[in-house]
Amino acid sequence: MTKYHIGSTVEIIPNVYQITLRVTNIILIAEEELTLIDTGFRGSAPQIMSFIQRLGRSPEEITLIILTHNHLDHAGGLA
Repeated sequence: MTKYHIGSTVEIIPNVYQITLRVTNIILIAEEELTLIDTGFRGSAPQIMSFIQRLGRSPEEITLIILTHNHLDHAGGLA
């Protein structure tokens, strides 16, 4: 069983990453373009952008952001 902690990232399947921040999970699909599913709490952007850069990618490559629902832990980082 994988143990998750704040700031952990796991490649779920090739090119699909789970980014765990606080009590929420963000999914990044890293194909030709980047898709972000949920944005976490307000203030999560620096950690998300850092992970994208560690992949050798640029945050400017994000072409789609999908919000699963309007709770602060899923959509607050969009602000």
